[in-house]
Amino acid sequence: MKKLMKVLLSSMLMLSLTACGSSGSDVEKQELTFESTELFDTDKCKMTVTSMEYDDDFVCNVELENKTSSCEEMFSVDYATINGYKIDPLFATTVAAEAKSNDKITFSSSDLEEAGIVDVTDIKLHIRVYDNDEWTDFHEETYTLYPLGEDKSTTYTRESTDDDQVLIDEQDVKVIATKKDPDGFWGYTVTLYLENNTKKNLMFSADDFNVDGYSFTSMYACSLEAGDKAYTDLYLSSSEMEEAGIEDVTSIKVPFTIYDADTLSDELVNKTVEIK
Repeated sequence: MKKLMKVLLSSMLMLSLTACGSSGSDVEKQELTFESTELFDTDKCKMTVTSMEYDDDFVCNVELENKTSSCEEMFSVDYATINGYKIDPLFATTVAAEAKSNDKITFSSSDLEEAGIVDVTDIKLHIRVYDNDEWTDFHEETYTLYPLGEDKSTTYTRESTDDDQVLIDEQDVKVIATKKDPDGFWGYTVTLYLENNTKKNLMFSADDFNVDGYSFTSMYACSLEAGDKAYTDLYLSSSEMEEAGIEDVTSIKVPFTIYDADTLSDELVNKTVEIK
């Protein structure tokens, strides 16, 4: 049950994703060469990416079609990456029965700039379509698109900094604490950079932190597909900080577990790390 809760928590944490890197806003972007591409066409639903554009944010224009006669369908992006870097476009929209709809899958320019991504060369979208009332799945698949052509595909590369604290670097996975913010929106915040260099989809999780000798009930979780990278935030509860009388954090001991996200087992890493 606890592992299932962490799967849900990982989705919630990505809503407040914080990334690090140099801004690419002043660098000229390559011209997009993408042509309209049909992702799928089944007896229940159809989806086509009609075009892509830089419109402050990076936008994929889509045409959606609900072919059913009686149910409202939900089209959602459950997981997405840009150049191998996990970014959530927060896309979910409904289409009425026997209707079509034009919409936009939008990737925030601030997320791209903070990650130092200038040219979007590789987009991975995990699309799910289901009955919005009964939650019955009609279609689920992952698609990769190349805005500049497949021959120009690149992967996200992060440069290390003097502030990095490497917490885990083993079994083809990395966890690096990149910065700490005592005044974060949700409380004391530690930004973590994750790499999954395995061939498995992984869950990075932790709970029951030890903060300067005090036990905290905070939880952390982030799912990451094979070969992907991400920045996520680990939070310390403001109320627990106050109860413990902690003003300046000097040590956070985190019992990290990294395991197969599909089977919820097969642990790769199970160790306590200390963030100083």
